[in-house]
Amino acid sequence: MRKTRKQDLILFFIGLFLFLGIGYAFLTTDLSINGTATMVSNTWNIYFDNLVVQNGSVPIGTGDTAATITSPTTISFAVTLTQPGDYYEFLVDIVNDGTLPGVISSIDVSPATALNSSIFGYSYTYTNNKTVKVGDIVDPSDSKTTKFRVFYNDDIEEDDLSATDVNQLLTVTITFEQSDHTETKECTYNGDLVQGAEFVDGQFTYRYMQRRTSYPTSWENMNTVGWGFGVTDLNSTEPITTQMCSSINGVPIVTGRYALYYSKASDVDLTKLYTTNITDMQGMFRGMTIPHFDGSLLDTSNVTSMHSMFMGFTCDDIDLSNFNTSNVTNMKSMFSVASLDTLDLTTLDVSKVPDMSQMFFGSNINYLNLSGLNSIQLTNMSSMFEESTIGSIDFTGFNTSNVTDMNSMFTRSNIYELTLPFNTSNVTTMQGMFSESTITIIDISSFDTSGITSSSGLNSLFSLNSTLTTIYVGSGFVNSYNTSMFFNNTNLVGGKGTVCSTVPDKSYSRIDNPPDAPGCFTDIADKP
Repeated sequence: MRKTRKQDLILFFIGLFLFLGIGYAFLTTDLSINGTATMVSNTWNIYFDNLVVQNGSVPIGTGDTAATITSPTTISFAVTLTQPGDYYEFLVDIVNDGTLPGVISSIDVSPATALNSSIFGYSYTYTNNKTVKVGDIVDPSDSKTTKFRVFYNDDIEEDDLSATDVNQLLTVTITFEQSDHTETKECTYNGDLVQGAEFVDGQFTYRYMQRRTSYPTSWENMNTVGWGFGVTDLNSTEPITTQMCSSINGVPIVTGRYALYYSKASDVDLTKLYTTNITDMQGMFRGMTIPHFDGSLLDTSNVTSMHSMFMGFTCDDIDLSNFNTSNVTNMKSMFSVASLDTLDLTTLDVSKVPDMSQMFFGSNINYLNLSGLNSIQLTNMSSMFEESTIGSIDFTGFNTSNVTDMNSMFTRSNIYELTLPFNTSNVTTMQGMFSESTITIIDISSFDTSGITSSSGLNSLFSLNSTLTTIYVGSGFVNSYNTSMFFNNTNLVGGKGTVCSTVPDKSYSRIDNPPDAPGCFTDIADKP
């Protein structure tokens, strides 16, 4: 039975309210034991917290009211915008302190036609500027930082200017309801719970204290008390629609390792996968081909390993904008050999991930967005894009401040142009980083090579790249060990015209300044 009630998160501007509307769908499970029934209860608590007004916002004047959380689910403020370009902006967390995931079911603006868009505007996004939208999920014990801005259009036409003050009242209501991916199915196994005990239900097979291996029909023991699961018939092309057990004899399913490994199923209903207690998703969707994948439909709040999770995965439409990776520590080979059109990872929490080696090894992706990733723990990016074919990559704001290993990062990759705004002050090896690739233009003007600790650290950095024409560097790129980093760069030319088609002397790893100091690099100041 499902009951629903509403509660609103609201926002006023110039007397503006932000309401958080909460729809609570209370799930019950009836267990008939000797004529009794047990109701499993949950808690539901979504609210605003940690409001911070941003620098640059217009000051609060006489009669104005600073943005304030006036109740757990309401924010109100009143501000005066006096000239084009003025804005008022604040960050605020939407916190889920309950045990049920909440999904945004609607975002309503009232009155819908009140806003004079030629004069005023507003936006409601996450901190990475992704719009807050219907379908976004906040998992239990999680929070999402959102950003609200109201502004006076800076490109307003003279004819649209008002001769009198404009008082704008607006209410934005964001309604949350319980996410569908909490559906539970308690299953019963009639045998003894011994390691290797097998239970088959619908399209899934479960093993007690065992997990699938990369050999499709084999299982291996694990020390964790819990069940592993996998698709029973990996050769079936039927869509996977069986509701997965949430527990068996009260014992949770804890691993999805290689669960759908190279399954030929034409599609997967992700709402049927109960993954709340799963910590290991290594190779879970490896080798599958399906038309759509919406990460918000999986509860990944407890997952620590996504090693090779989408290795060899082919999908026309993959959406990971609400994919919870807050506890993930392993993303090695996560998308290696995957074939995807667009992959936007800007909303992923990678703050606990130290290793992204081979993450996109051999992948084929038209557009990859890694901008803004707070990869503060990241140390290993070796072979991250080796042998990949990627149309374009956005690295803006990608945190590499603690990375030490960039060995073979783009070796044999097929990317036309690369701009790498990396902090490399702690990198100790870049050996073969761009070797044998087909990259034409490389901008590494942000690189600081002072941390290279051996003569091999820059060895063969650009070798065997016959398509490379231009390398932009800044003052931080120094070849302290006089390492040979060029070989067979038949089209490489320095910024002042020095031809590097023959094997240049090691000293040529500098900004081109002939005739006294010829080099194979171009000063970033000369970039068009």
